[in-house]
Amino acid sequence: MNTTTVIVNDFTNNRRSIIILNREHFDKIAEVWHDEDTILIDMQENDFFAGKTHWFELNPTHFRLMVARNLTMAAELPEVERYDSKNDVIRSLHFLLAALIYCLQQRSECLVELMRIARLSEYEVTYDFSASLNMSIEMMHKPKSGLRVVVDNE
Repeated sequence: MNTTTVIVNDFTNNRRSIIILNREHFDKIAEVWHDEDTILIDMQENDFFAGKTHWFELNPTHFRLMVARNLTMAAELPEVERYDSKNDVIRSLHFLLAALIYCLQQRSECLVELMRIARLSEYEVTYDFSASLNMSIEMMHKPKSGLRVVVDNE
């Protein structure tokens, strides 16, 4: 996993923030990806999350909903706390963003390099991301040394 830049435009309060997610964030996600999590266990009463107690069981929509809720909580923080990476809400936001990106990368086999989030209202959040596919093709049948290429220009 490389570094991913997340740009959050919060139009509800005219604020913009840039979050850099690095290897440390994604390593944390990979570490807990297959573990049962108390947050998800506590969400079992919600039909949408019922039966999903591990992070890997969630799809991007689950993460988008949790990120949207967390953005609302972050918007309510005083400005000083919003930029404190040790704040519980901000740490949770970084975790959920990294998990969303990890999920997208796992499903698409791409590398998400940039994500733009626009919070238009408490219930309307749009996500836009740029990803690249770096595919190393292993040739199962390598050409033999006697291979000839013939070009007929007529």
